[in-house]
Amino acid sequence: MKSGWFKKRSATERAAIIAGILGIIGTVLAVVISNVLQPPTVIVQPPTEPTVQPPTEPTAQPPSESELQFELVRFDDKSEGFPKLEIWLRNTGEKEAFLKSAHFKVEKVWEFPRIAAQYHVTPDYDYDIMLPKSVSPDSIIRINTSESIVPDKLTLITFTLGYPEPMGPDGYVFLMTMELIYDDDKTLTSDNLVFGTAIAIRELRSAIRGDLPEDLLTKYIQTAEEIDGIEGIKNEGLNEALRDILETSIED
Repeated sequence: MKSGWFKKRSATERAAIIAGILGIIGTVLAVVISNVLQPPTVIVQPPTEPTVQPPTEPTAQPPSESELQFELVRFDDKSEGFPKLEIWLRNTGEKEAFLKSAHFKVEKVWEFPRIAAQYHVTPDYDYDIMLPKSVSPDSIIRINTSESIVPDKLTLITFTLGYPEPMGPDGYVFLMTMELIYDDDKTLTSDNLVFGTAIAIRELRSAIRGDLPEDLLTKYIQTAEEIDGIEGIKNEGLNEALRDILETSIED
C-alpha cells in the first residue's frame, strides 16, 4: 500500500522525498561518527599543594644515669692499731659513676685513758683519714677521690682510720657518718659508723679482768651502755668488748 502511494507521486515529489530521507540519514550518521571519533574529554584538575606535616619531635629518652648503693660496709680490725673501713659499692645505673670525694663527719669521741701497762702499740700506717680528738663544727674530714665505678660491678674502697701521734697513746671510740660525693654532686650517705681503736678495746676488756678502780669501772660501764645503744655499724672488736663488759656488769 505504501509502495503504491510512493509510485503515485510525481517524479519531482519522489525525488524530494528521497532527498529528505537521505538528508536525515546523513545527519544521523554524522552525529554517530562524530561521537565515535571524538577523543574523550579529559578534565585536568589544577595541581594541589602537597600537605606538609610538621616535623614530629623525637620522643625524649630518659638520659642514662648512674646510681650508687652500698652493698656492704664493714670494719676490718684484725691488724693491730687502727681499723680499716671497707666500702663495697655497686653501680645499679646504666652510666659509669665517678666518685669525687668522701666526707667523714665525726659526731662524738669517747676517750679511754691507757691504764694497762703490759702492752705497747706503735701504729705504723700511711693513714687515709686523720680523725680529730674532739668534736667541733669543723669535724668533717674531706678526702678527694678519683674512682670510676662501672655499672653492675662491685667496687671495694678502703679507708684506714687513724689519728695524729700528738693525741697520745690513749684509746678512742668514734661515732661518725660518711657521705660519698659522685658525678654531679650526687650523694650517698652511710649509717652511723662506730669503731674503737685497739687500745680502747683493750681498755674496755681490762674492766672485765678487774684491772680498773671502781669509779673508772663505773664510768666504763656507763660509756659502754651508751655506745652499745647507738644503732649503726660497729667494728667486731668493739662489739665483742661491749658485749663482754655489759654481760659482766649484769652478773655483778
